[in-house]
Amino acid sequence: MAPAYLYKLRPLAAAIGLLLAFPSQAVPVNWAGTTGFWDVSGNWNPGLPTAIDDVTINVPGVQTVTVSSGNNTVNSIAVTGDTTLALTGGALSINGSSNLTSFSQSGGTLSGTGAVNISGPATWSGGTQTGSGSTQFNGDLTISGNNTKYLTNGRTLASNGTTTWSSPTTSPYGIIYAGNGAAINNNGTWLDQNTFIHQINDSGGAASSFNNNGVYTKNGNGETDIGIGFNNTSSGVVNVNAGTMQLSSPFTNQGEITVASGATVDVQNSTFNNQGNLQGNGTYHTLNATTALVNSGTLAPGVGDIGALTVSGDYTQTTTGIFDVQIASLTSFDKLTVLGDMNLSGTLRIHSFGAYNPNLGNTFTIATFDDGVADLSDLTGIFSNIVWSGFNPGVSFTASYFDHSIVLNATTAPVPVPAAAWLFGTGLLGLLGSARRKRIVT
Repeated sequence: MAPAYLYKLRPLAAAIGLLLAFPSQAVPVNWAGTTGFWDVSGNWNPGLPTAIDDVTINVPGVQTVTVSSGNNTVNSIAVTGDTTLALTGGALSINGSSNLTSFSQSGGTLSGTGAVNISGPATWSGGTQTGSGSTQFNGDLTISGNNTKYLTNGRTLASNGTTTWSSPTTSPYGIIYAGNGAAINNNGTWLDQNTFIHQINDSGGAASSFNNNGVYTKNGNGETDIGIGFNNTSSGVVNVNAGTMQLSSPFTNQGEITVASGATVDVQNSTFNNQGNLQGNGTYHTLNATTALVNSGTLAPGVGDIGALTVSGDYTQTTTGIFDVQIASLTSFDKLTVLGDMNLSGTLRIHSFGAYNPNLGNTFTIATFDDGVADLSDLTGIFSNIVWSGFNPGVSFTASYFDHSIVLNATTAPVPVPAAAWLFGTGLLGLLGSARRKRIVT
């Protein structure tokens, strides 16, 4: 006969057996309060959510649910109405697809493998976003504040609305650190409003990237330093309206970049490869002994009008490269200044601006170059092709290559008279001659 204490343990063993046979199931957990803190049990029905739970926050009015402490993990979150989920401290891990109406983060850590979709306004003024999941901002996002921000460990931040990025003028300047395979994907409009120093720094690990598939516009007159890979894709547009945009990683442009007068795009420590379109009236800076602007796409001074563009460094044009020039008059035409050497191939493409037509012998100095060293490397190669459009028939161009300049020469040819017109003219002259002879004879 078994000892008596074993009989007493039978109910406990049965309970354990049931737990093993039927593991914990996800329970819908609903927010039962108004504005309040996540870690207060009384704000939830039936209780604080656990790692396997799906959370619903649906309460009337404008409310804020704040995560401020502790390590909090859920499967998913669904927020409806006018409630903002605020992360100010602690940690919130979300491992399933989630939908929020509004989100703010000033501290703490957002992590997990789930896709967090935010339909309305959002702010990021501090804290960390990490893990293999994503944060999708489908409404407007404001990135601001002095606090450092971290994006790490494969996290993707996707901006699909309008993102306004600004920072103060005091240290640590609200720096964003991205590392270990993190990505920022701009699919909307990114407004860089910084007036001082603005940085996205590489924090190490696997390469991180900023992928511009939308419109990136720099309006602030300060310096923006992007230390992770910057990819301006074929659908991407970059407008540098003021200040300096500095790219510290290898850069290949596949989209469109416009740099305004007085503004600069500065590619550091690497060759600047252009496979898209570069235009504007400012400066593309690559002034380094090992770098150059290599144009396999199109380079055009101005923005749809007559302009003057500067390349601060060497300029190389490949066989697929195009240098676009517009001519409006003898004194108004596009100009390129290269503060380095030129290595030419590809196409020179000339356009008439405002239906202008040059006269025979007119010349136009469209490019100057000088690296400050008198040697044979100042200019190598010539344009493989010279084409033009918009001019009268008979207008053509050649190029002359000098020690420090390239000059266009305009030539004109008489417009051929159609044969029918010529025959009509000779017949008319015959009649006139006959009439004169008749008058003379008379």
